[in-house]
Amino acid sequence: MLYANDLTLIANNPDAKQIMLNHLHWYAQRKHLIINAAKSEVFHFKSSGSNVPVFKVGRVPLAHKGLTSIWV
Repeated sequence: MLYANDLTLIANNPDAKQIMLNHLHWYAQRKHLIINAAKSEVFHFKSSGSNVPVFKVGRVPLAHKGLTSIWV
């Protein structure tokens, strides 16, 4: 049986986000699931240039998008 699901992980700091991605990767491996890193991306608020952290699922870096002018 095949599954197609969307998932959103939200964190206030880069370390917390990477920890969540590490847990997701570990869980997927245990359940014999595959995370398609090519279809995954990270969205950054108020990050730009060299300030944008690189997130990975396993050893694969995720594409990133960014917004620098969001005010809430």
